[in-house]
Amino acid sequence: MQALQVSRYLGLWHEEFERNAWQYHVAMMEGHNVPEDHKRKYCEELLADQKLGQNRFVLNHGFYVGLNAEHPRKYFALQVALYNLLANFHARRIKAATAWLERRGLLDPAPRRLLRPHSPEWFASLREWDPKQAAMTAAATTVAGTFNVCSICADDPARDYALVRPPAAGPGTIRLCDDCFGIQSIDNSLEPF
Repeated sequence: MQALQVSRYLGLWHEEFERNAWQYHVAMMEGHNVPEDHKRKYCEELLADQKLGQNRFVLNHGFYVGLNAEHPRKYFALQVALYNLLANFHARRIKAATAWLERRGLLDPAPRRLLRPHSPEWFASLREWDPKQAAMTAAATTVAGTFNVCSICADDPARDYALVRPPAAGPGTIRLCDDCFGIQSIDNSLEPF
């Protein structure tokens, strides 16, 4: 633990963020003193890399969530927090690059793709981001004998909701009973779909 703090490993992201702040918000990208072709190349390459597969921050986050669930350690918890932060920063870069290209007509706006809760694609997406939650939800639906139950407590009836502010990774949707909706909506803006 001390080695992580002394080496500044947990804070290196801060230096990168300050050095390249223009990459994290489209308004800053617009005003940044870099040639237009450089910005275009950066945005196109970033989105091309994203299409190749899940980013390493999401994969590492999922790995440490699973590891910390099996073998709780302060080190693993710090890594979960670090990769959560890095995945969120990466999502901001993707959002800024996408918006910059869309504003110039270089990329067609894509509608948000919502995954139906408890579908195979939904579980795969959740498993990458939070394998512990995916396992708990899978167990809940198995015990209930149906997928048409709350993702958290397995109560029925339950409705499908989308997070208004999509997370850095994971499905961004959830199936909730009225009680769990009341609890979840305190911290997360949700809309039915």
